[in-house]
Amino acid sequence: MTLNRSAVTRRLALFWCLLIGVPAIPSVPMLWFFADQVGLGSLLPLLQELPFGNVLFANWFLPGLALLLVIAIPNLLGVYFLRKHKPFAPRFIVGLGLVMIAWTVFEVLIFHQNLLTSIYLYIGLAQLITGIILTHQTKARRG
Repeated sequence: MTLNRSAVTRRLALFWCLLIGVPAIPSVPMLWFFADQVGLGSLLPLLQELPFGNVLFANWFLPGLALLLVIAIPNLLGVYFLRKHKPFAPRFIVGLGLVMIAWTVFEVLIFHQNLLTSIYLYIGLAQLITGIILTHQTKARRG
């Protein structure tokens, strides 16, 4: 069985969505219930320095909810859209890559750069590039 370039790119896009979306799911309850135990307690005061930070970031609930709504669920929706061959899926993947890049840049600005944020920044860039390539391949296939 041979795969065409579009099928390979689509599988790569699926991989990026799964690599980002699946680990984000258990990260949400980890933030909500175990942030201090895993060493994240010192980061909350950095969020509280933002405008309205004392109100929005009194605990890890809103950051966890944001992780769920901005990263986890959209990436899992990306998997669904790609699997169902939705015509807007390639552009959706481009958007997911942009969101991932913005998310990690925000983390770097607030928490400073570390290895994990660097890795996710490159994964977001790879997701963006994959989405762009898939968008062009889809347009070329449709004529």
